[in-house]
Amino acid sequence: MILTANTQTNSSAVILAEALVQWGKAHIQNAHQFQQITSVSPIIAEVFTLLQSEAAEKDIMLTNNTFQKVNVPVSKSIINFMILNLVNNSIKYSSEGRIEVACETERNWLYISVKDAGVGMTVEQIEKVMQPNATSGTGLTIINEFLQQLQGGMVIDSIPRKGTTVTLSIPLNN
Repeated sequence: MILTANTQTNSSAVILAEALVQWGKAHIQNAHQFQQITSVSPIIAEVFTLLQSEAAEKDIMLTNNTFQKVNVPVSKSIINFMILNLVNNSIKYSSEGRIEVACETERNWLYISVKDAGVGMTVEQIEKVMQPNATSGTGLTIINEFLQQLQGGMVIDSIPRKGTTVTLSIPLNN
């Protein structure tokens, strides 16, 4: 069977997403064991490099609006999981446009936001993924559960057919 490059790329993205969700489920329970100081900016750059071809196929521009070096008391693999999952979701649910990732700090908090102009989410969809052990939006659910363990949080601001902004808040003095 001959696969086109597009099919291979999509299959890779699906396999990657499934592996990330399984990894997240396995490690979320023991997140405290994985804490270390991590620089966020290089992780965003790595995620963009990994997902650039999928974004380009859909005429999506990935924009990094992180202008400051920020360290967070969370392991690289956990931060990578969160950002990769959010950007991958944005690509999956957008047909074109721009996906922006930004980080800012305020009063001992790090805020990471991922904004897209994709299909958006309804209030019901947002409520569903914010519930523990949700079966849809599994990556978002895992991220939310992990952030709760850190006394952080996740806010999803979305308008159907307009786009979504997901903002993660992580305490810097954990």
